[in-house]
Amino acid sequence: MIRRPPRSTPKPSSAASDVYKRQVVSKNKEIEKSILENLSHDDFALTDLSHSRTILELEGSLVDEVLKKGCPLNLDGLDEGKCSNSAFHAITITIDFISSNPRKVRIFALRSFGESLYHSITDACLEFGYKAE
Repeated sequence: MIRRPPRSTPKPSSAASDVYKRQVVSKNKEIEKSILENLSHDDFALTDLSHSRTILELEGSLVDEVLKKGCPLNLDGLDEGKCSNSAFHAITITIDFISSNPRKVRIFALRSFGESLYHSITDACLEFGYKAE
């Protein structure tokens, strides 16, 4: 997670509302090194959240139908490269839309909710069929 103060906030600011939060998701194991080498250390703090999240990946033409079973988010217009925060059966999630054809999403949740989220998602998939890998 990259945290960066807004341009209108005088440095240094400790107010939580004055912090922009950005998540960087990458399979590149050197991403932290690359970020630290290419950005000014005065403008951000980098926190590795990889051990605090559960990630589920859904793929197929019925992904939206599965998500609609427990998520109030309007999925229209959310295509490849976009992400959104929402909830699935009261579990806070972040949905990362990876590709549109085939439809593929990654769902992030706090690790402590991982098992409940997995069971909720697999239950939502039952009528459509699913394959866990």
